[in-house]
Amino acid sequence: MKYLVLPLLAMLFSCATKVTGLEKAESFNFNNVKNGKMIVAAVTHSEDKWKFKDVVKETKSFKRQILEERNDLKVADSVKLVKSIGKKNYSKLMKEYDDNGFISDKTKKYLMKKVKGFRYLTFAKVDSDNISKFRKEEDQTDGNGKKTGKTSMVSTVQRNISANINVIDLTDGKNVWSGSIAKDAKATLSYNVKKDGLIMGIVKAVNGTEEQGPDVKYPFPKAPSLKGILAKVYKGFAENLPEED
Repeated sequence: MKYLVLPLLAMLFSCATKVTGLEKAESFNFNNVKNGKMIVAAVTHSEDKWKFKDVVKETKSFKRQILEERNDLKVADSVKLVKSIGKKNYSKLMKEYDDNGFISDKTKKYLMKKVKGFRYLTFAKVDSDNISKFRKEEDQTDGNGKKTGKTSMVSTVQRNISANINVIDLTDGKNVWSGSIAKDAKATLSYNVKKDGLIMGIVKAVNGTEEQGPDVKYPFPKAPSLKGILAKVYKGFAENLPEED
């Protein structure tokens, strides 16, 4: 029986979200992460200038996803950081990371002095957020998988995002984890395609009746929410945190 368990465990661990360009320091190990504790410092968006309350809200979501995946760790959201450095300085920190995608050495030294009881600060920035739309005509089938002779028009909206995530170690100010995580989601609506017969086609041609455009006949659904896809990104980060040997 033990020979079946090992392959199963290997399959489970191989399901962790892929991280592009992953760089991880040896010091960022299970014991240090568990004992050092972490603050989700900020989440920003390269195209949208999020307000203070929006950033704080996202750090809470990030924290929640980490703890759902790894309840053995101690994680705080940006409220803890705001209490340590003040709202004004936090807003400056948020802007610095949003503008540059990283934190300067000067700021790191400041944070190392101010933040107590937490070793790691985690930052995330959405650097790509793209929405695509497309339609596809498909054959309808019955319960047995046989074509019915009818067709459907499927209107799809897909949203793809990628986010860079960085973790700073406050014991020395070094970046100990960095990489990019990409996730997506799509929404679809299906419509029955009504095709005119020969006589109706002739009548429309004679009367000059204009055909409705596809946006009217087969409108697209609302794009998937950014919040929902970001939750997948946060979960993907949590899946890649070091585990106990």
